[in-house]
Amino acid sequence: MRKDNLTGEPNTRCSELGGREGHDQPATGDIADVSSDWSDILQAIEIAWPADRYRDCGVWVGCSGGADSVALALALAELHRGGSGFIGLVHVNHALRGAESDADEECVKELSERLAVRFHSVRLAGNSADEASLRSQREAAFSGLAHASGARYVAVAHTADDNAETVLHQLFRGTGPAGLAGMQVFRPLGQDVVLARPLLQVRRHQLRQGLQQRGVSWREDASNDDTRYARNWIRHELLPLVESRYSGATARIAATANAQRDWLESIERQAADWLASKRLSGDGSLILQGEVFQQGDAADMCIVIDALRQLWRANAWPRGSMSALHWHRLAATIAGTQTERYTLPGEIDVVANGKRVVIKCLADGFAPTG
Repeated sequence: MRKDNLTGEPNTRCSELGGREGHDQPATGDIADVSSDWSDILQAIEIAWPADRYRDCGVWVGCSGGADSVALALALAELHRGGSGFIGLVHVNHALRGAESDADEECVKELSERLAVRFHSVRLAGNSADEASLRSQREAAFSGLAHASGARYVAVAHTADDNAETVLHQLFRGTGPAGLAGMQVFRPLGQDVVLARPLLQVRRHQLRQGLQQRGVSWREDASNDDTRYARNWIRHELLPLVESRYSGATARIAATANAQRDWLESIERQAADWLASKRLSGDGSLILQGEVFQQGDAADMCIVIDALRQLWRANAWPRGSMSALHWHRLAATIAGTQTERYTLPGEIDVVANGKRVVIKCLADGFAPTG
């Protein structure tokens, strides 16, 4: 049986919350400046996600019953008050741990009652324990619920520690600038729904100390200590070892990811402007005429490659098999004056004739354009 990590006593229920006292581009703050005082945690959330942007909207908070998501639920319930929208807690029960999973769900339900907010649970019984599959299942459930209820946002409790772990995980697997930028504070979650991560400037230990200050307990999931999972190994073994030599490394990794995110968003804005200035045909094909950028200019190359990725996303062209070599070859074709024709993964036809380049999808009956 689990134990309440505040009292050491067996706990299958959430503790009383006590009285409540009394927010899409985020401002970037210094992670080290956030204290464990509850009011400072609220302020950090308010800076990342001002309440006037969601107070009149529907917001579902993904809540596992763990400390991070309990803290987020408590904070948003306080900050959301006075608006015409709603706050709700959504819990996904993967039913992987039997009675323990059910106890987590009951804890979140009781939390919603004490906060006087909506509650919704989704049971996804299955035998897959793969981290990526479980995350995809949760996000699909969140998106479906948001659409069904008319909510604009789904808020999740990823912290600065999660961001640092994500950056390292992606670095070890091999990644580019987007992977090194870590998590986005806001990103689309299906059509007309936004996934919000307002705790990316807050450390995990700060949330726990803030909850202790409020007298609020939470559930601990023993599977989070299983270092067979890559993320858990990074969290429990690698980062503590790094911190023993480089104190504060976790916060600095997260801060570096934030800086990388700022740079990446600047490139994305310029890429969107570049793409908007070019000629697109009715079927989404890109037709370039005349000199686009100077070959060898690394900054322009980054902008053009990102614009091409945006074109792929906008047209839902398959990107899974597109490697860095493919993107760079295509950008070099756009910058050059050669005459050539080749097909990229996903049946994307590229025809270059001097300074004219046509990029078109041949799938689903499209005919080549020359």
